[in-house]
Amino acid sequence: MLARTDEPHCPKCKGKPLADQHELTENEIGNLSGHAAQQVRAKGGLAYECGICSAIYSYRHGFSTFICYG
Repeated sequence: MLARTDEPHCPKCKGKPLADQHELTENEIGNLSGHAAQQVRAKGGLAYECGICSAIYSYRHGFSTFICYG
């Protein structure tokens, strides 16, 4: 089960860290591999990257879902 919080959090790192998380810009999304960029856009173009493990994830309604590694 995924942890629920009010802030974007990494779904892959132990402890679900809130620090070092940032929303990807359109330019950063465009620099992802074609498949990763498609997955981000399929999630509405809103994604975050974990500064600890480089996971890219979607965050909606308090839940984070892993998309890929950056």
